[in-house]
Amino acid sequence: MAETVIKTENLNFQYDSDNKTKQVLFDISLEIEKGSFVCILGRNGSGKSTLAKVFSLVNKPTSGTLELFGNQFDDKTTEDQEYEIRKKIGMVFQNPDNQMVATIVEEDVAFGPENLGLEPTEIRRRVDEALDIVGMKEFSKHSSSQLSGGQKQRVAIAGIIALSPEVIIFDESTAMLDPIGRREVMQTITKLAKMGKTIILITHHMDEAVNADRILILSNGRISADGTPKEIFSNDKLIEETGLELPQSKKILNMLSEKGIEIDTNGLDPHNAALNIAEALKKRRAQ
Repeated sequence: MAETVIKTENLNFQYDSDNKTKQVLFDISLEIEKGSFVCILGRNGSGKSTLAKVFSLVNKPTSGTLELFGNQFDDKTTEDQEYEIRKKIGMVFQNPDNQMVATIVEEDVAFGPENLGLEPTEIRRRVDEALDIVGMKEFSKHSSSQLSGGQKQRVAIAGIIALSPEVIIFDESTAMLDPIGRREVMQTITKLAKMGKTIILITHHMDEAVNADRILILSNGRISADGTPKEIFSNDKLIEETGLELPQSKKILNMLSEKGIEIDTNGLDPHNAALNIAEALKKRRAQ
């Protein structure tokens, strides 16, 4: 049985400001296993980013339970306990410019390990390895300000990888990128998932969700669906009710199905879908 790294039971969270409270999360119960690739979808205001901040201890649950790596966290949790957990959970945010702390790429990636007090040789090893994973090693001496948005985000991811976390949360990390930048970052995320990292991806791009092992949909602060990409995107009523869209690959498959061309894609990955569609059309023309 796979190890559970994140577990919540009837978790609630509310913001308190100006003597007013606003509850954002309602009775969230879930488990996330080590090495899984989980995508969280939902309309703006559904509570996605708030839940991510709970997972990373930026927000503390108002009620209910939160377990991270088998340890329960609440108001009695000490700063030392939080520090140890934060070393295991990394988070990449929306704006890559807000995550840059140095002017040179390799110095930016080294910032986290340096603050952990690691030996220089270990920092060098981690920086080189992290930049290699995200495909930015050749830019190690470059000025961070001269990079594209996608490259900056990959450097930000390298900075998290260098900390060697077990879980990496991507909170709308492609939202401010152009299509090329989004593709670069998603290739990196998929690579990390294949390496065995636990990935939590929060996105509003449906095509980014198709490679996940599991999709959670939040609606008004509650979990309204939990399943594989194929299960989720095959439920037209669910997609409509939650205000989401179908991935482009699924839209194309639906159009072909309406014309009597049924294709078993074994998933919704655009590349695999395209190959299967081409093969099916080739066979159809040969008939």
